[in-house]
Amino acid sequence: MTLKKILIIDDDEIDHFQCERTIKKVAPELEIKKAFDGREGLDLLKTDDIDLILLDVNMPGMNGFEFLDAYSREENARPTSVIMLSSSTYQKDKERAQQYPFVRDYFEKPLSADTMQKAMRLFE
Repeated sequence: MTLKKILIIDDDEIDHFQCERTIKKVAPELEIKKAFDGREGLDLLKTDDIDLILLDVNMPGMNGFEFLDAYSREENARPTSVIMLSSSTYQKDKERAQQYPFVRDYFEKPLSADTMQKAMRLFE
């Protein structure tokens, strides 16, 4: 599978900007989509083929774990890889995220070039 399209789900505009800047530096060919909470992300996934989701944990509305629960119940969901990208350093959050088969890794913010390259290697 080739990585072509990334969805950033995060409630913070600054985090969106920082992620976009890092992604464009490492892989300018990637298409980037944005959602500001889990519900908006789920809606976007119904109409767009996304290869990788960078998902924040702590968001108002539908948080990252609520998103993962809802996504795991989607019957017609195309398999998409998820990387948790969060400011949460709690081990329990990392362990909880790994319970979902489509969660490939858990990184702490901010997204760095090294972290983005590591994420891209999942698709080689």
